[in-house]
Amino acid sequence: MLIVAHSMGGLLAREVLHGGELNDDVRAVMTVGTPFAGAVKAAVMLNSGKGAPGRLPASVLREITPTMPGLYDLLPGYRCLEDGTDMRAPDVDDIVALGGRPDLARASADWRASRSGTLLPEHVMVVGVGQRTWQSYRLDAGAAVAQWHMFERDGGRLVLDEDGRPRTEDRKGDGTVYRFAAHLRGSDARPVTVSQEHGALARSASVIDLARGMLSGLRHSDELGDMLGGDQVLELRTPECADLGTAFTIDVHGVPRSADLDCVVREVSGLDAVEYPA
Repeated sequence: MLIVAHSMGGLLAREVLHGGELNDDVRAVMTVGTPFAGAVKAAVMLNSGKGAPGRLPASVLREITPTMPGLYDLLPGYRCLEDGTDMRAPDVDDIVALGGRPDLARASADWRASRSGTLLPEHVMVVGVGQRTWQSYRLDAGAAVAQWHMFERDGGRLVLDEDGRPRTEDRKGDGTVYRFAAHLRGSDARPVTVSQEHGALARSASVIDLARGMLSGLRHSDELGDMLGGDQVLELRTPECADLGTAFTIDVHGVPRSADLDCVVREVSGLDAVEYPA
C-alpha cells in the first residue's frame, strides 16, 4: 500500500503508523505540505478567529476555535515565538495566552511529544517553497502578530546586525506552512521542493508525477530532478478569497521574462480549462 497525504493528512498517516502494526503493509508514504511542526496561521486563528477558510465572521470563529482539538495539533511547535531578543518554541502557557484552553493545550503537547519518534516508511517529503508565509509571531497586548521572517542563526547561534539586533531572514514556505515546518524531524528523507501554494500543492503536475513514479516503483525523488522545481523561487501571490464577478490580481515573482510559462485557469475539479490569461 502507498499513502499519499496532503497537509494534515500527513499527520493522520503518521498517527495510523504510530503503533507499528501496519508498517509491513505500507510500502511508502508521501506527505505534501504537512505541518509536522505546525503553522503560525493556526496560532492566529486561535487568537483572533482570523485566517480560517470560509466566510464565517471572525467573532464567531473566535468563540469556536478554542474548542477545536484539531486546531491545537496544528499550532507551531518550533522556535517561532519572539520573546525579547530571541525566539523560542511556544509552551502550554503560551497557548493559553493566545486564548486556548489549558486542558486541550496540554493534551496536544503530550500528543506531539509522544509522536516525536514516529517516522514514516520510505518517506517522500514534498515541501512547498517560494511563497510568502507567516514564519513567526509575537504577542502584543494579547494579540498574536504574525511575521514574515525568522531570526537568522549560524550553527544555532543568533546572528546579530551592526546594531546588535537579531538579523531577520525570510525563508518563506507554501503560503501556509513555513518551509522547514514541513520537515519531519528525525527523518532521513530528502525534501522535494515545489514552488506552489499550500492548497494547490497536491494538484500540481510535479507532485502528481512524483506520486505516479512511486506507484511504478520510483524510490528516489532526486531522479525527477528539475521537474520538481529544484531550488527555483517561483512565487505566486494570490488573495485567499475573491468576490464573484470582481477582478483580482495574481502576481508572479522570481521568473525571468524570457521564461517559457503558460497560465491556465481551471474549474474546481481541475478537468476543464476555462481561461488563458496573459
